[in-house]
Amino acid sequence: DKDRGDLEIQLNASPGNVGAAVTIVRDELERLRTTPISQDELTEAKVRLVSEALLDEASASGQRDELLEIGENHLPLDYFATLSTRYADITPTDVQRVAKEYLQPDRLIEVFAGPVGPWSSGSL
Repeated sequence: DKDRGDLEIQLNASPGNVGAAVTIVRDELERLRTTPISQDELTEAKVRLVSEALLDEASASGQRDELLEIGENHLPLDYFATLSTRYADITPTDVQRVAKEYLQPDRLIEVFAGPVGPWSSGSL
């Protein structure tokens, strides 16, 4: 909502690999905080985000979801149509600045679903 945001990271792993997968996620979040991403990595992310929005617009449910997000978050009606333009000026330094401010890998709230695994004993 207006005063906070959330970041959701989903992954699938066999029970024996969950610990390693969670460690990779934490390490990548910390990397975003401490090391600027490459321009190629940023360009790829921008293209992926704009492409996903365009694909969403190709379906009725995608259009519904975009309109719902616009309404719930009081965004301008052209919010998704102008993604590419708005993303153009974002730099690796911008990404690192925002990551330092908002990403806190040591404060993740983790939710696990599946068979019994290392999360059952709180050992992750």
